[in-house]
Amino acid sequence: MPKSQRKYSVIVPYREPVYEVHRGRRRKKPYLATYEIEASTCEQAIAIAISRVKSGHLDSNVGWKRVPILKGIKVELL
Repeated sequence: MPKSQRKYSVIVPYREPVYEVHRGRRRKKPYLATYEIEASTCEQAIAIAISRVKSGHLDSNVGWKRVPILKGIKVELL
């Protein structure tokens, strides 16, 4: 890892609104996605994590798009 890069733990809460409509009800609590990310800044780590959440449905073989809840994001420097 280059000196300018730091490792962050980023927790992003998210919802799957299409899935909630499909099931006919909304979850009380959002899902949580946790990532360890190498980035230059905390803001960059958050941006990378949000991008991963948004594209996560592509890796999970489902059609439910994920919508990050920006106010609930937590970041910790590792």
